[in-house]
Amino acid sequence: MHLVGLFDRKADKVESWFIEKQRLISQDSFGYKAIETGITEYEDSLREAISFEQELQNENYHDIERISSRFV
Repeated sequence: MHLVGLFDRKADKVESWFIEKQRLISQDSFGYKAIETGITEYEDSLREAISFEQELQNENYHDIERISSRFV
């Protein structure tokens, strides 16, 4: 399903960003600034992933549990 692929790409992008920011925060105090600076860029991807997840829920997608668990 095309929508699942779109969701997975957006979710991967957001998860990678979060992992990188967690690493920065644990290293120094500048990590918080990096999160503030980059959050706008990834906010759109997160919103799109959430929108795709909602569409898949509405369509009763068979693997919705995997999809929904990505942002828990």
